[in-house]
This record gives sequence, C-alpha cells and structure tokens, in this order.
Amino acid sequence: IRLRHWKQLAGVCNVNTVDPSESKFTLQDMLRLNLDRHKDKIEEIVEAAMKELKIEKKLAEIETFWTAMELTYSPHKNTEMHVPQPSEELLETMEAHQMELQ
Repeated sequence: IRLRHWKQLAGVCNVNTVDPSESKFTLQDMLRLNLDRHKDKIEEIVEAAMKELKIEKKLAEIETFWTAMELTYSPHKNTEMHVPQPSEELLETMEAHQMELQ
C-alpha cells in the first residue's frame, strides 16, 4: 500500500494521518481506527492498491524489455531519413504489451 492509499484510509477513518512507517506506530494505533466500521470502503482501497501494484509491476517489466530493445533502421526511399525495420517478434511483443495495458 502506497502513501496515497494510507491517506485515503485516514480520510475514511476520519483521522488526520495514518503512517505505519512511523517508528511510534503500533497495533493499538490500527485498532483505534475502528477498521471494522469501514470494511467496505477499506476493501475498495485495498483492491485498488492491489490493482495499481499489478499495473506498476507490468509497466516495469515492459519498460525493461523496451529499454533493452535495439531497433534496426533502413533508409526511407530516396531520402536521408531512416525508418525502423521492426522484426515480426518485435511487432508481436508490441501488440502483446498493448493488450496487457488495456
């Protein structure tokens, strides 16, 4: 759960802040939030956080692939301009990554 999710949790529980990274943060602090009273909203926040994490991981994986990808270029007709010459594998990977991000 990212800081933005903790801020949402604080808003749902009507407290100023919830920061589990604080050294003074305890289980008692969590219990004081009365999380059971806000079960549905908290589930929404957690579900959104999990989906966002999944997307972040997928984006990192895709970025790693494309950062390492080397494109070949060829001259465009009778000009000095060069255009990419994508391989079949590259095109398939690009389409797969587009589908994964939809």
